[in-house]
Amino acid sequence: MDEIEFTLGLSLLDHTIATSIDNDTLLPVSRTDEFLTTDERATSWIKIGPISTTHEVEWNWYSPQGDLYGYGGPWTVGEVGQRHDWWAAWATIDIAEFAASSLPGLWTVEVFLDGRPLVTEQFTLREP
Repeated sequence: MDEIEFTLGLSLLDHTIATSIDNDTLLPVSRTDEFLTTDERATSWIKIGPISTTHEVEWNWYSPQGDLYGYGGPWTVGEVGQRHDWWAAWATIDIAEFAASSLPGLWTVEVFLDGRPLVTEQFTLREP
Protein backbone atom coordinates (compact mmCIF):
# COMPACT_ATOMS: atom_id res chain seq x y z
CA MET A 1 0.00 0.00 0.00
CA ASP A 2 1.20 3.52 -0.74
CA GLU A 3 1.96 5.74 2.20
CA ILE A 4 0.19 9.09 2.03
CA GLU A 5 2.12 12.10 3.33
CA PHE A 6 0.37 15.04 4.93
CA THR A 7 1.40 18.61 5.53
CA LEU A 8 0.58 17.80 9.16
CA GLY A 9 3.78 15.72 9.31
CA LEU A 10 1.81 12.48 9.48
CA SER A 11 1.50 9.51 7.18
CA LEU A 12 -1.41 7.19 6.66
CA LEU A 13 0.41 3.95 7.43
CA ASP A 14 -2.50 1.55 6.98
CA HIS A 15 -6.29 1.47 6.72
CA THR A 16 -9.03 -1.08 6.23
CA ILE A 17 -12.60 -2.15 6.80
CA ALA A 18 -12.81 -5.09 9.23
CA THR A 19 -15.19 -7.09 11.37
CA SER A 20 -13.64 -5.82 14.62
CA ILE A 21 -10.48 -4.57 16.37
CA ASP A 22 -8.29 -6.63 18.70
CA ASN A 23 -8.31 -4.74 22.02
CA ASP A 24 -4.78 -5.90 22.92
CA THR A 25 -2.96 -5.10 19.66
CA LEU A 26 -5.32 -2.36 18.38
CA LEU A 27 -5.11 -4.06 14.98
CA PRO A 28 -8.02 -5.10 12.75
CA VAL A 29 -9.52 -8.58 12.91
CA SER A 30 -10.72 -10.13 9.64
CA ARG A 31 -10.10 -7.42 7.05
CA THR A 32 -12.90 -7.55 4.52
CA ASP A 33 -14.91 -5.46 2.10
CA GLU A 34 -18.01 -7.68 2.28
CA PHE A 35 -20.52 -7.96 5.11
CA LEU A 36 -23.85 -9.70 5.52
CA THR A 37 -26.96 -7.95 6.80
CA THR A 38 -26.79 -10.41 9.71
CA ASP A 39 -23.23 -9.37 10.74
CA GLU A 40 -22.91 -7.50 14.00
CA ARG A 41 -21.00 -4.47 12.72
CA ALA A 42 -18.55 -3.00 10.21
CA THR A 43 -15.42 -1.22 11.45
CA SER A 44 -13.33 1.39 9.65
CA TRP A 45 -9.75 1.44 11.00
CA ILE A 46 -6.78 3.73 10.34
CA LYS A 47 -3.15 3.75 11.47
CA ILE A 48 -1.29 7.08 11.31
CA GLY A 49 2.16 8.17 12.41
CA PRO A 50 4.54 9.30 13.59
CA ILE A 51 2.39 11.32 15.92
CA SER A 52 3.62 13.76 18.58
CA THR A 53 0.61 15.97 19.25
CA THR A 54 -3.16 15.70 19.21
CA HIS A 55 -5.32 15.51 16.10
CA GLU A 56 -9.04 14.99 15.45
CA VAL A 57 -10.38 12.07 13.43
CA GLU A 58 -13.94 11.82 12.07
CA TRP A 59 -15.88 9.30 9.98
CA ASN A 60 -18.86 9.73 7.64
CA TRP A 61 -20.78 6.60 6.67
CA TYR A 62 -22.87 6.77 3.48
CA SER A 63 -25.61 4.31 2.53
CA PRO A 64 -25.78 2.78 -0.96
CA GLN A 65 -28.27 5.54 -1.84
CA GLY A 66 -25.58 8.15 -1.09
CA ASP A 67 -27.30 9.45 2.05
CA LEU A 68 -25.29 10.24 5.17
CA TYR A 69 -26.17 7.28 7.38
CA GLY A 70 -24.06 8.11 10.41
CA TYR A 71 -20.87 9.60 11.67
CA GLY A 72 -18.19 8.92 14.23
CA GLY A 73 -16.25 11.49 16.18
CA PRO A 74 -14.62 13.79 16.29
CA TRP A 75 -12.20 11.83 18.45
CA THR A 76 -8.90 13.16 19.66
CA VAL A 77 -5.86 10.98 18.93
CA GLY A 78 -2.28 11.43 20.07
CA GLU A 79 -0.79 13.15 23.09
CA VAL A 80 0.82 16.58 23.39
CA GLY A 81 4.55 16.20 23.95
CA GLN A 82 4.52 12.40 23.54
CA ARG A 83 5.89 10.89 20.33
CA HIS A 84 4.43 7.61 19.07
CA ASP A 85 5.55 5.74 15.97
CA TRP A 86 1.90 5.09 15.18
CA TRP A 87 -1.61 5.60 16.52
CA ALA A 88 -4.71 3.60 15.61
CA ALA A 89 -8.28 4.87 15.55
CA TRP A 90 -11.56 3.37 14.38
CA ALA A 91 -15.30 3.81 14.15
CA THR A 92 -18.08 1.29 13.66
CA ILE A 93 -21.64 1.03 12.49
CA ASP A 94 -23.99 -1.60 13.82
CA ILE A 95 -25.62 -3.75 11.15
CA ALA A 96 -27.73 -6.67 12.40
CA GLU A 97 -31.04 -5.57 13.95
CA PHE A 98 -30.36 -1.94 13.01
CA ALA A 99 -31.47 0.19 10.03
CA ALA A 100 -28.27 -0.64 8.11
CA SER A 101 -29.45 -4.26 7.75
CA SER A 102 -32.24 -3.06 5.46
CA LEU A 103 -29.83 -1.18 3.17
CA PRO A 104 -27.83 -3.75 1.18
CA GLY A 105 -25.47 -2.49 -1.50
CA LEU A 106 -22.21 -0.56 -1.81
CA TRP A 107 -21.44 1.59 1.25
CA THR A 108 -18.86 4.40 1.44
CA VAL A 109 -16.85 5.53 4.45
CA GLU A 110 -14.96 8.83 4.46
CA VAL A 111 -12.30 9.46 7.11
CA PHE A 112 -11.11 12.97 7.97
CA LEU A 113 -8.03 14.06 9.90
CA ASP A 114 -8.18 17.56 11.36
CA GLY A 115 -11.04 18.33 8.96
CA ARG A 116 -9.09 17.22 5.88
CA PRO A 117 -9.99 14.14 3.81
CA LEU A 118 -7.73 11.25 4.79
CA VAL A 119 -9.10 8.16 3.06
CA THR A 120 -12.30 6.88 1.45
CA GLU A 121 -13.20 3.20 1.50
CA GLN A 122 -16.10 1.12 0.29
CA PHE A 123 -17.67 -2.15 1.35
CA THR A 124 -20.57 -4.25 0.18
CA LEU A 125 -23.45 -5.19 2.47
CA ARG A 126 -25.51 -8.08 1.14
CA GLU A 127 -28.26 -10.47 2.18
CA PRO A 128 -27.11 -13.90 3.44
